[in-house]
Amino acid sequence: MRRTAERAYLAAAELVARVAGRAGPFRTVFLPLRSELGEEERPARLFSRGGGEYLGLLAALRWAREDEELRGVLVYLDGVDLGWARAEELRRVLVALREHGKRVWVHWHRGKLVDYLVATAAERILLPPSATLELTGLAAEVVFLRDLLDKLGVAAELVQVGEFKSAAEPFTRREMSAEHRQMLEELVGDLYQQVCAEVERARPFLRGKAEDVLGRGPYLAHEALERRLVDAVMYRDEALREFEAECGGPVVPFRRYARHRNRALRRRALRSAHGAIGLVEVSGPLTSGESQPGPGGWATAGAATLEKELDRLGDRPDVRALVLRVSSPGGSGFASDLLWRSVVRVREKKPVVVSLGETAASGAYYVACAGNPLYAEKATLTGSIGVLAGKANFRGLYDRVGVAKEAVSRGEHARFYSDYTPLAQSERERLEAHARSFYVRFLEKVAEARGLSIEDAERAARGRVWTGRQALGRKLVDALGGLLEALEEAKRRAGIPPSEPVPILGVPRRPLWRLARLGRPWRTGFSGARNSVERDLVWAVLPFEIRFF
Repeated sequence: MRRTAERAYLAAAELVARVAGRAGPFRTVFLPLRSELGEEERPARLFSRGGGEYLGLLAALRWAREDEELRGVLVYLDGVDLGWARAEELRRVLVALREHGKRVWVHWHRGKLVDYLVATAAERILLPPSATLELTGLAAEVVFLRDLLDKLGVAAELVQVGEFKSAAEPFTRREMSAEHRQMLEELVGDLYQQVCAEVERARPFLRGKAEDVLGRGPYLAHEALERRLVDAVMYRDEALREFEAECGGPVVPFRRYARHRNRALRRRALRSAHGAIGLVEVSGPLTSGESQPGPGGWATAGAATLEKELDRLGDRPDVRALVLRVSSPGGSGFASDLLWRSVVRVREKKPVVVSLGETAASGAYYVACAGNPLYAEKATLTGSIGVLAGKANFRGLYDRVGVAKEAVSRGEHARFYSDYTPLAQSERERLEAHARSFYVRFLEKVAEARGLSIEDAERAARGRVWTGRQALGRKLVDALGGLLEALEEAKRRAGIPPSEPVPILGVPRRPLWRLARLGRPWRTGFSGARNSVERDLVWAVLPFEIRFF
């Protein structure tokens, strides 16, 4: 009955909003954030049930600050799939709304610590009576596969350059090395300190207590209220009615409000004739060849595909500057180098500003170094300047399932790439030489791009992963900020006034007049990823699946 009442209330509010949208201004907005909040555009589903396009959401909230008629935004948090870096940026945009005099409330349905970080941007956090506040601290897990590979008869023949370059460890060890554990301890510690500091800043009565309180959940609704982690316990329809009364206007679904604002801003952009900003996303593991869309949840960024897009935007005279959004754990060293060169070629023609997303590490950081300046969120995972190289030997597995291979060859290393023979000593030496050569080239590019000596670059390298805040202190990035800050900087370097909206041009090949948009990510199946691994033996990639929860 309660859910039926909520639906009826929202349906009535939608009808009222339509009438109000024709007759008068939008005063109160309801923003539901559920499930995945992807960075890609979803045609015909902008600000849909899943919360819609990430950058479109940020842009609409950014321009909502200047809407004199808008009085408030009620955010409904329902377990939105956000990483720490994007949560920081979304929180910052909501805080900016409040600083511009807008009311911001959050009604929490479910979520974890990262969602609570977003919620603390609001002046009031509301919780349904039956909900729990899932604040259980922060942890990282790494999965080790050595015993499984041994049982299957698979040997991972890998070499790594940089003692912190632990990407090989899940396949070659049964537990963390001392360096791997040290790196994770410092990453988790830094991220947790960041969260606690933001929570204490937003809720001063938790000062000195946040580190303990944020790790002792989950909390029942009444427990959360007693500890002042939330401000009231009420159902969503009750929150909507109270928010309407506070703001003095009928609630409007955010997708409707965003369309209304985008139309007005489009007209301004058409009149201004300032040109456009290019926007290219480097998302997912880097591979040579084409990006390969497909099912399965895998996402790859093919160097050949991205090179074409970079060349296209670099050659367009109406594109005044380019923003490169890098959200990738790295991948093929060969692909990284090709993309680095493509970005350099664009930068010779126009400014290239780089925004680092959730993860921009190893080969992805290699690509990012071609642009300037580099923006990162405090929680971005970056660095990992190191190299992994090798192959998988399936001989034991083949023997167990009754498969045999014979070969006729010429040349000492003719079976170097074979998955049936182990690496000979001379082959391993060649592999180590290739990995070391790429590592030296990596260091040289970082040192040149970041204005560091080789010695300073080496101290920040060795395969070490850093948070954005740590990276800033080591001069691996130029400033803390997100995608909106990178776009503003690109406009400044292009000579476009910050108050003027401009169209964003990206992938796919059509102009999008929304004020912010990312190129679509590419998805590929396991076969596409495996083909790339077989082609490229030298990889610059983040340690295997660091998962924070």
